Amino acid sequence: MQFPSNHPFTPTPRGQQPRRRGPRRGGWLALLLVLLAGAAAVGRSHGSSKERDSQKQADQPQDQPQDQPPAQARAAQAKELPRPAAADELLEYPRKGGASAGEPHVTNASAKSASASSTGAVRLLADAAYASALDELMAGATRSIDVTMFSCVLPAEAKATHAVRKILDRLVRVSKSGVRVRVVFDQGIPAHFRKDGVETPSENGAQYLAERGVEVRWDEDARTTHSKSLVVDGRWCIIGSTNWSYSALHKNREQSVLIDNNLLASELTTHFEALWRLSNTVSAKH
Repeated sequence: MQFPSNHPFTPTPRGQQPRRRGPRRGGWLALLLVLLAGAAAVGRSHGSSKERDSQKQADQPQDQPQDQPPAQARAAQAKELPRPAAADELLEYPRKGGASAGEPHVTNASAKSASASSTGAVRLLADAAYASALDELMAGATRSIDVTMFSCVLPAEAKATHAVRKILDRLVRVSKSGVRVRVVFDQGIPAHFRKDGVETPSENGAQYLAERGVEVRWDEDARTTHSKSLVVDGRWCIIGSTNWSYSALHKNREQSVLIDNNLLASELTTHFEALWRLSNTVSAKH
């Protein structure tokens, strides 16, 4: 079979080296253009990535370190927040010789002023710390004490040294000094919680106060009043888990907080006023 002389399958004569054909000039040019286009695309992609990273950095808050994880940054910012006044400055407890025996009182001069602004200080009253702080706070009252208490258990034979009676005696003395004292107790315990037929565990405590001229009321009985709180002079608040009972004051693990805050005191007072209007006066039996 005969092929044209320029056909690629034309056999090479014996003794003659085959003629090598290189790529066409147009093929080299096309390959070069493809390589240049790829390099340009990579450059544009890298530039766009850098622009996006720059934009993200610009969007970050200026006070957040860019080399810190978000959690560490938040922790660093939290350390810079202003701290409230030291809790120990909320009440200045009497030093040795500063108060007569059995008569602790608030000695901080600002606690004597009803118009003094609150400091926002907070103090934990855990276990036995509650009773002493409560007594000092009530003793320093100048205008008002509003108490909401779920349970006030005063044994009939309680002596003057009994923990609950000491609290009630303090309220009586403060009331006689001209401070308005108002107390709301929960009226009773649902039948399935009663023990030994006791329906109203706060009966003795309520009568003890009423007989000595303190304003006392039973809550309206449609709902349980489980609060344990008081507000002094529209400024100091104690709120927590502690009932007025020997067990709560001496045996249980209890936690309450003492807070110097006008706004919180105002909100608690608003709730107290609503409860006070719904509650029923405890009349002295003797």
